[in-house]
Amino acid sequence: MHLSYQLVIDDRSETLSFESEFNTICSTLSSNDALLLIANETGREYLYNVKCCRLIGIHRFGHDIRTIEFSPDFK
Repeated sequence: MHLSYQLVIDDRSETLSFESEFNTICSTLSSNDALLLIANETGREYLYNVKCCRLIGIHRFGHDIRTIEFSPDFK
């Protein structure tokens, strides 16, 4: 499945495209608009650097994910 996220940051638009075998459950953008975190139905999360449109890492949780968010102070 091909997915695209259209992001509007500081009056400019960016498209982040990626492939996923499973449905996206939730996503969140960091408060400084630099990171995008996307979780799918298998409990896998993908962390992207929005500014350079690159995948930073993948983390597999051992349970279902219903919601995600960044800490306001990044701790």
